[in-house]
Amino acid sequence: MDLYSLKRFVARYKLYITIILILICGYVYVSGHDKTESEELKKDVVTSTAHAFHEEEKTITVYIDGAVTTPGVYIVAEDTRLYMLFEKAGGLCEDADIGNLNPASLLKDGQKITVRKIGDIEDIDESDALIDINHANKDELSALPGIGQSRALDIINYRNEHGPFVTIEDIMNVSGIKENTYNKIKDLIKVN
Repeated sequence: MDLYSLKRFVARYKLYITIILILICGYVYVSGHDKTESEELKKDVVTSTAHAFHEEEKTITVYIDGAVTTPGVYIVAEDTRLYMLFEKAGGLCEDADIGNLNPASLLKDGQKITVRKIGDIEDIDESDALIDINHANKDELSALPGIGQSRALDIINYRNEHGPFVTIEDIMNVSGIKENTYNKIKDLIKVN
């Protein structure tokens, strides 16, 4: 095939050659572009799945009873506050007395919350002689050996910032209360 024949061939099939080249370029572009989007989509799916799984791990189990519509055990998010648990338990009964509870406090795993009714008189038993460090006021706390007015305020502030104590040993997390002070008061306190 000489140069003249080649020119005639190109001139005659110029339109077909152009269409074929456009199709080839389009195919190469689309196949490369789809891979990039597909890889990004896969990364997003993996990331969101891992994020959702990570969020599921952050739950706690709490028990609420007393003057709520639906008492029972609830699995809630780790950052749940007491008022949110009230809502989850169907709300408070009309005669609920939450004066001894802090609705804004964070819940802790394994915590038991009892919502008393207005006018309820607590059953009297040995544990009633103990001071409930989750509900005691400044005067009650300062009556404990080694706990003065200042330390009583520290306990109340800690309780308001970190939520209720889960065990009596948690009182040692309060600044200034060490094992020696704890040993003096451990038989005089309780958590409810």
